[in-house]
Amino acid sequence: MPLKTLFGIIGHNISYTLSPAIYNYLFIYYSLPYNYNTFDIRREQFHNFFNNLNKYNLVGLNITNPYKSEIKRIFPDCQLDSVNTIRIENGNFVFYSTDGLGLIKAIRQIDKKVLYNHPKVIILGAGGVVPSIIIALKTFAKSILILNRTFVKAKILAEKYNVNSLQLVKRNMHLIKIHDIVINAISEKNFVVERNYFTHSQIVIDLKYYPQRTEFLKVAEQSGAKIQNGLPMLIHQAIEAFCFWLKIRVLDSDYQKLFDTVITMSLSS
Repeated sequence: MPLKTLFGIIGHNISYTLSPAIYNYLFIYYSLPYNYNTFDIRREQFHNFFNNLNKYNLVGLNITNPYKSEIKRIFPDCQLDSVNTIRIENGNFVFYSTDGLGLIKAIRQIDKKVLYNHPKVIILGAGGVVPSIIIALKTFAKSILILNRTFVKAKILAEKYNVNSLQLVKRNMHLIKIHDIVINAISEKNFVVERNYFTHSQIVIDLKYYPQRTEFLKVAEQSGAKIQNGLPMLIHQAIEAFCFWLKIRVLDSDYQKLFDTVITMSLSS
């Protein structure tokens, strides 16, 4: 059976994305006759892309920056504030987010028990992925604080999900130090926090996976914190999206094998 472009990712300025390599490997592993493409779409083309979706013969789609929160504006019936996965069934759209579960699994790789100890979590930024990770973390966290440069955006998000928020300004940065898990969701590549705001007992995660060690993570590591970039989360959420699209269950033994293979492949690319 010939390969068809049946799955893909839509975003803008995403030439760095590892998603095609991850999913095409999964298709090969399961002997599936599918392919995965990248759709780099400018904002003014975004709505039109969905109006002409039929020509792509797509049945599964990932959404990435800067469009995760845009889906709700196009599809009013969508109940999610952040969408990273769509399954297309007979012309109908099923919306989902695997980001939260991907993050939870990534945190458990650093420390299996930390989530069950009800950690205090601070999230820097309030962008597209943040609603999904708040929902996932609320199951475990003692408290969640959002720091964002635009306070109104953080406040709206915090009120909706019953968490705390403050403006990301210097006078509030000391609060980073009193949290068990620090998550950087700010897309700016050169965003850095001063070393004295981190401690050796923290888990510090930068959701970016390129570069693999951001300046943010380097500074946290100098303070002795356990650090992780966004690659484990990316792979975990990708496997979850794969299962959601194809309605299959990946066995735990296969899951670990897939993760190990894909992360090795990604790190060498």
